[in-house]
Amino acid sequence: MYRLTKKLQHTKQVLKDWNMHTFGLAHERVVTERVNLHSAQLALQHDPLNPLFMETENKVRQQYEEALIQEEAMISQKALVTWLQEGDRCSKFFYAQFVARKSHNSLRKVVLPDETEILDQQQVQQHTAGRGLREILHTFAQQSGLELNKGKSQVFCGGHLEHHLQFVSDIGISMGQLPVTYFGLPLFTGALTPRLCLPLVDKLEKGYNIGMGIWYL
Repeated sequence: MYRLTKKLQHTKQVLKDWNMHTFGLAHERVVTERVNLHSAQLALQHDPLNPLFMETENKVRQQYEEALIQEEAMISQKALVTWLQEGDRCSKFFYAQFVARKSHNSLRKVVLPDETEILDQQQVQQHTAGRGLREILHTFAQQSGLELNKGKSQVFCGGHLEHHLQFVSDIGISMGQLPVTYFGLPLFTGALTPRLCLPLVDKLEKGYNIGMGIWYL
């Protein structure tokens, strides 16, 4: 019994050291890897075709994802203990957790270039509706040198979008309606059937010039 007790004590100390060095600094490692990933992505943005930058960004991104997994595992284990200890005592604990999570995931204010702060939630949503897509289009134009033809482009929104009119107005692209066709083919997520391909086949047959050996679409 004495030997078993000593072995358990030794194992406990080893597990403590392992936990401290592996999970104890999980948050600090996430912060460090996030900074490294940001630096690698900035370098890649300035030279997108550089194979060294591409390899570095991929490696750092994998390290960042591993750090996130470790941090999530640690938080999940600690949260499980807290929920087991406090969750059944009082329903207020569940509500407090919900409110804290909801508050953390919300955008509370917007600061304009002239340092004006917008706190009204409806105005915040209006100012941020198309920001993400605008940044994507701007980055694409910078990296590729190509400008999106907004007159020939459409935005298709899935799900519920409260401020779709404001969203369309912000980015300057019209709102499209599904279903839509391209060269006679319907664009959707299902499998194409021979019947759905008939309009395209018919168009190709009518537009084919036998003498020239070319198609006119």
